[in-house]
Amino acid sequence: MRLRLLIILLCITTVQPLFAQDPFVGGYLQLSKVSGTTNQFQLTVHLYISLHNATNQADLASGALTKDLRAKVFRKRDNVDVTTNIDASGVIDFTGGSSTSIDLNYPNNCNIGTLKSKDLVLGKNITLDFTQLSAPDGYYVIVERCCRSSQLVNIANPSSTSLILYLFFTNAITQTPVFQEAQGSFYCLNQVNFVNLPVINSNGTSTEYSFEPLYKGLSSPSSPLVLPQLASPKEVTWLSGYSTSSPIASSIPIVLSNAGTVQFQPNKEGLYAMKIMATQKIGGNIISQAQVEYDVLVKDCKEVEKPRIYIEGSANTAHTNTITLCQRSYRVLETQANPNATYQWYYNGNPLSGATTNKLRINDDVTGDYRVEIKDPTATCKPTETSLLTRVIGAGGVGLSLAPSLGTTICEDIAPGTITPSISGANPADFSYDWTLDNFTLTSNREAAYDRSGVYRLVITQKASPFCTFDASVNIAVNPLPQVSVQNISNKTEVCEGEVVTLKADVNTGTTWLWQKDGANFSSDQTINITQSGNYQLQATSDKGCKKNAPEVVIRVYPKPTVTFAPIPSFCEAKNLSTDLSIYVTPVSSNAGVFSGKGMTGSVFDPSKAGSGVWPIVYEYTSADGCKNSATSNAVVDRVPRVQLGEDITIFRGQQVQIPVVGSQGSGYSFTWSPTTGLLNPTDFSPTAAPISHQEYTLEVVANTSRCKASDKINVFVYPKIDIPNSFTPNGDRINDTWELDGIDEYPNIEVKIYNRWGNEIFYSKGYSQPFDGIQEGQRIPTGTYYYVIKPNVNLPALTGYVTVVK
Repeated sequence: MRLRLLIILLCITTVQPLFAQDPFVGGYLQLSKVSGTTNQFQLTVHLYISLHNATNQADLASGALTKDLRAKVFRKRDNVDVTTNIDASGVIDFTGGSSTSIDLNYPNNCNIGTLKSKDLVLGKNITLDFTQLSAPDGYYVIVERCCRSSQLVNIANPSSTSLILYLFFTNAITQTPVFQEAQGSFYCLNQVNFVNLPVINSNGTSTEYSFEPLYKGLSSPSSPLVLPQLASPKEVTWLSGYSTSSPIASSIPIVLSNAGTVQFQPNKEGLYAMKIMATQKIGGNIISQAQVEYDVLVKDCKEVEKPRIYIEGSANTAHTNTITLCQRSYRVLETQANPNATYQWYYNGNPLSGATTNKLRINDDVTGDYRVEIKDPTATCKPTETSLLTRVIGAGGVGLSLAPSLGTTICEDIAPGTITPSISGANPADFSYDWTLDNFTLTSNREAAYDRSGVYRLVITQKASPFCTFDASVNIAVNPLPQVSVQNISNKTEVCEGEVVTLKADVNTGTTWLWQKDGANFSSDQTINITQSGNYQLQATSDKGCKKNAPEVVIRVYPKPTVTFAPIPSFCEAKNLSTDLSIYVTPVSSNAGVFSGKGMTGSVFDPSKAGSGVWPIVYEYTSADGCKNSATSNAVVDRVPRVQLGEDITIFRGQQVQIPVVGSQGSGYSFTWSPTTGLLNPTDFSPTAAPISHQEYTLEVVANTSRCKASDKINVFVYPKIDIPNSFTPNGDRINDTWELDGIDEYPNIEVKIYNRWGNEIFYSKGYSQPFDGIQEGQRIPTGTYYYVIKPNVNLPALTGYVTVVK
């Protein structure tokens, strides 16, 4: 009867993501019959776990990577789930099964650091009753677990693809292929490498090897696995340049030998996933097949160079076994420099504290054996190396000292000084000289000049054997001069008396200062106000005692000129009395002196332009040094007094009249009447006049301050008095029959008019040679009162009144 093959599908599931997304870097399945039994087998899962991060290490320790690990079994012919024939629960659960953890070894002592991994082995005893599991096509097994390492460089989205491992067998098996542990997962770049994955064959079996596709399951970091029928798993997506039979970037064709060895020469660093299937046969018939998925890590393998000890600066950098060290001298041991390395020097087998660079200075009191250890973390295959021993032996020596000519602390303005070496116990000509300043080459002369701060070091070396080197150093401080400048706040160096020049010291922080005037100490204030001529200088002193002077500032203070302005006589407003005021000032200069004020044109004052008032006139004089001074005098312009006497006055002799006056009066004025004849009160401003004859009067008004005058005249005409009777009796008795007017003799042209009560003129006479007799047109006028108008002459006013006619 034809042998039927069975393949068992084992699917691992989780309820939720319990660990990092990329802990798995390979693995395989293995089935073996339990010794002494008929149908008991142990199903074993090998899971290669990446320990590249702390999460994976913690999950491995806690058991999270194996929690809820389960399997189902399917018949190959029709993919029917037959798990209940193996376990009544319908699920093969690895919980409670056996587990071990095996560290993977690395070739050539290479250290891959945090990328190392472990082989997690889990076993579960199951019963395979081949009387029930008798399908002629057999059964197949698949192991799935999420997820692959995210560091894989040959497939797309590795951290989101689950790992699937295949195993199939027949009822003829006692043990499926067991892969030997690969000798590490670290392989060197650009070298021919071999990954050895042979299987251990049981008696009578043979094995063939082939590359197999990488499959991806249905589980993901965020979705639990549902165990389905799985007829043909899906292959992963290979990145460009990679495939099932070419899973590694290699400079030579990748070869899988009949012994299970993969040969390749990687030309690119990275982590590569590949799968190899071992087919087990008896007599040419396949009885089982097992697939191992394996991640190959390729790195640039480096080995640290073995250190050599030689004298610093030596042209020969080969290792030196013996070095002579003179008394009071030194040597600097050196080994090759490596920027990636750390160093540790040893003296007579003991580590030297602080000796952790590629150079070591030794003095004459520490002769003995020296070696150096170097560690280079980038040399992944051999990061640590130790040198051979170098023995240091002693010899005689000399004394060396240094003497700076100006001392060790100086100010830069007295530099340079000279450092002279003193050598005792040897001839100075037997040495070469090398001076450095702060480790920079300075000179090879015997003496060295110094003008900068720093450590001046002299190394002398014997020109003959044993070529000992001695050194001495001196720390020189050349202190800079302080920064100092004068800030002229006023921006002036020449001023006039009364003005101030302000200077401010501008110096470094921590600097003191001192002002000097004409060489003598003047002030320690930062800001000074200068009112006197002189040469001013600022001296600054640093905190190190170094002094520096700012450029001298010459200040000139010129005196103001003396200016006088005598009192100006008063002016009358109405009079055009322009006056040149230069006669009142000193010094007089048409160019250097300037008048200003109301009414001034040049040096001439015009009172009519100024108007009345008190006007300050300023005379400003500018000296030849440009200094100005001024004096002021008041120009008083007074109004001309006003006086008006009006029209001439006519009176009759014996009458008196008050002369009307309009004009200036009061305390500011005085007045005089002339003549005083006929004036009853001549001291009055408006006096009463009673002259007996014609008189012309003059009134003069004088302003008391300015003596401005004004006058006016008035005539008082005096005429004889006319006596006019107020009644007469024209009755023919020759007594008072006519209206007689006495005193009209001096009025030959006198006019007399008489009016009745109705305003009718009843009498007119010019000259009044015939007095009025009360007759009108031959008839006596009626008794009554009549109105008269008498005009003595053209200069006198008319005399009017009433006369009564009585019969």
